Amino acid sequence: MRKALIPLMVSLIAYTFSSCKYYAPMPENSQDDNAYNEEFYNEIGKGRWIWDDSEGEECGLKVIDCFMNKDSETLKDLFCNYVKNTHDLDSEIDEAFGVIKEDIVSCGKFRIGSSDSFDEGVRVYADTSCTVPIKTSDDEEFEICIFSCIENSQNPNLVGLKMVSIYKDDTLIYTVGEREIIYY
Repeated sequence: MRKALIPLMVSLIAYTFSSCKYYAPMPENSQDDNAYNEEFYNEIGKGRWIWDDSEGEECGLKVIDCFMNKDSETLKDLFCNYVKNTHDLDSEIDEAFGVIKEDIVSCGKFRIGSSDSFDEGVRVYADTSCTVPIKTSDDEEFEICIFSCIENSQNPNLVGLKMVSIYKDDTLIYTVGEREIIYY
């Protein structure tokens, strides 16, 4: 029993810390939740980026807007050059729009994850994922999962959407693009 718990505990700890973000300490007596200690940030942080998930939310909003308006051209433009060059995005996007037949009438809370890499204090890579529960006019419920590379200094052709997946009842229904892209 103990042997079974150790890998589980290690996995839980690793998962917990994999989504941690670096925030500079708050200034004393600050009433602003978004404030940070600029002196500490400039002195200790040395240019480290403070991740606030706004890029993931912005990406999610753009994709959901494309689905709501059946705007295939804008959605196609959001994908990275690698996916644009290796996939028939026109037909993939049309099929994805066909999965969600009715109008989207509501969206749930965005669930956003992110990761980034630094080299000598400079961010060289960042990606984000966003999962959005949606409901259609015929009361069907789906989740749209969005994976995007925000920054890649070693290969800028990989910046943009890499995958948009549609799930229903925790089952993958359709995917546009691909997730397994080598980023370095």
